[in-house]
Amino acid sequence: MKRDWGKIRDVLQVVEEDRLLDTMNILLSAKEEEEIYAFFGHLLLCLDADLVDGIFVYVDSLRGWGWSVGTNPVHLTMKGHDMLEALRESSPPRPVSHAGVRPVNSGNQIFP
Repeated sequence: MKRDWGKIRDVLQVVEEDRLLDTMNILLSAKEEEEIYAFFGHLLLCLDADLVDGIFVYVDSLRGWGWSVGTNPVHLTMKGHDMLEALRESSPPRPVSHAGVRPVNSGNQIFP
């Protein structure tokens, strides 16, 4: 999977709006494999970059994608809020850094 900054922005927006669990259930029930893979894959990238917290996502070879929610609600971290703000201001989104968590915003563009 290639990283898609638009999909990362979409994932972060869904988390910010407290619609992550509903969105994942809708995607899985629709059984659109390409969309499921793209959304869950980019959610994993957000988790790896510490942009989202409160959920554990996994893929099981028998049952497919799954998740478990911790004791804290699913939420954006401070890095996640900063990234979402930077991605909203950037048109089109550009890579922000190797780690993908520390955007430098200059006007309407994001620079590594």
